[in-house]
Amino acid sequence: MIISEEDSKKIKIIAQNNFHQALSQFDSGKWNFSNGYLNLKILMNGKTDDEKEYIWVSAESLKDNLISGKVNVYPVIVKANYGDNISLNVNDICDWIIANKEGETIKGGFTDKILNRQPSKIRL
Repeated sequence: MIISEEDSKKIKIIAQNNFHQALSQFDSGKWNFSNGYLNLKILMNGKTDDEKEYIWVSAESLKDNLISGKVNVYPVIVKANYGDNISLNVNDICDWIIANKEGETIKGGFTDKILNRQPSKIRL
């Protein structure tokens, strides 16, 4: 999916402004998995400045402004693999989704909303 730079900026602003909803799901720095899953979209750089790719990360823990999680997609451009551990700053988040155990979006998913698409099931 190709997203314009304007839409990408709009999505990130909305996601950042609403991230308190996702942060409220952390209990003592650990994600409350009984509520489902928190997936975070970040933009990573590839080998050159022109190569960038959005990837999704499943959040596991939060300390200060750093979230630890695992890559839950198969990146094509960036040097990351499915299942890799990754730490990211909350300011790097471009979108987020809280999904139930069936993979249905229950909060977040601003990319789909901005692009006027129905949220789809996500791979967990």
